[in-house]
Amino acid sequence: MGDGGVDILMITLNRTDYTRLALTRLFETCNEGTRIWLWQNGTHPATTDLVRSFEGHSNCHKVHYCEENVGQRIPTEWLWDNAEGDYLSKVDDDCLMPLGWIETLQKAHEDVPEFGAICSWAFPPEDFNKELAEKKIETFNGGHQVMLNCWVNGSGYLLKKSLVDEHGFWTKRESFSGYCMRLAYYGSINGWYYPFLYMDHMDHPLSEHTILKTEEAFQKYKPATAVNFGIDTLAAWRERQLTSAEKLQAASSNPKDHLRLIDRVRINIHRWTG
Repeated sequence: MGDGGVDILMITLNRTDYTRLALTRLFETCNEGTRIWLWQNGTHPATTDLVRSFEGHSNCHKVHYCEENVGQRIPTEWLWDNAEGDYLSKVDDDCLMPLGWIETLQKAHEDVPEFGAICSWAFPPEDFNKELAEKKIETFNGGHQVMLNCWVNGSGYLLKKSLVDEHGFWTKRESFSGYCMRLAYYGSINGWYYPFLYMDHMDHPLSEHTILKTEEAFQKYKPATAVNFGIDTLAAWRERQLTSAEKLQAASSNPKDHLRLIDRVRINIHRWTG
């Protein structure tokens, strides 16, 4: 067992303006038991200097500067291997966390041992579809409500470290979503805390802090997800966000509805062999 605290990772790269807002807010949400772990990918001077300016903060636990952009997996494993608390989290450098999110999710975990990854919601109120969502919202011990899902997004979640100790890190075949799916298959309850803890994803076109306000800005600062999915216009990016929110609110919360037979076999092999 850990010390009851929360270990939170933020991975930074080169979007200094977003990172300044995200880091400032993250530290504002810390309580006494919160430890922030910072991993700077790359050598972008302004972002590196910004990260250094937080080193003396009382909640800043460890900082790692990596000259390469090694992505998400290696920094996440760094945290999961070395964390000292009972709970793990990651907050992306383009996300503004709501005040009180740590206390709310930590209390939910304390009251409901079956919770796995419980998360903040990364879409604005305009993207809430009550007709879809209310079919998945359940109430648990302590009055905690969760919109159930097999997986959650990789920012703004709280995960019990005991589950990582039991099931290990995610495999090379898995994303974080896939890891959550494996935990759900083992019986953990995942989902988004409800009423939603709204996490301001600054790359969402409706965020008041977004830099993607015009078509020209979208073309200049196109998010990696937009590039990966071949999204070419700001309007298409907005449509992508709305569609993603609707799919999450409509998705089955039964992992067997998402896992192919071969996936289930691999999960069981992983369980048997460790």
